[in-house]
Amino acid sequence: ENVFMVVDSSDSLGHVESAATLTKKDGQEISEGDSVTSGEQVTYTYTFDYKGNSQQDIHPLTMNVPLPTPLQWQSGGVSYGDSSKAPEPFSKDELAQPEIKKAWVQPLDGTNPQAVVKVTGIVPKVTSPMKVAAVTARFFGDNYQTQLSLPSYNIQGNKMLKLSVDQSSFDLKHSEPA
Repeated sequence: ENVFMVVDSSDSLGHVESAATLTKKDGQEISEGDSVTSGEQVTYTYTFDYKGNSQQDIHPLTMNVPLPTPLQWQSGGVSYGDSSKAPEPFSKDELAQPEIKKAWVQPLDGTNPQAVVKVTGIVPKVTSPMKVAAVTARFFGDNYQTQLSLPSYNIQGNKMLKLSVDQSSFDLKHSEPA
């Protein structure tokens, strides 16, 4: 006599495909356990693509994007697929925090179908190998939410090469190995 209905997803809500990538400056993707060296540039990228003909836009999202230590964060921001929408760069103060907590200005819809969040850092010099922790970024709003994870990786320590000899000179004969 009672009728219940469960709606898993609404047809009026736009579908968003989201992805996260971690890359070096040359575009090579960094996977779990990979190593990077000091001075390399590393970019954390979160991409959102609005799909489908919908009657409801994805409202501007609030993001919590962790900035793992010990990277030295240089630049970043939110850019949109609609080139008429101005990008939203992160300030030096935001990049100095352990996490960026900020809301986008623009919604995702049929005229603005893509948003890309990028944060770029430089790998510092370390004396011994160090692990950079995996991170999970959260993006949420009134009508959409997701979590995107990126793997941990290693920073190679600087290698110090020291050569020493017990004698100041060696006498070698012709064709004798040194």
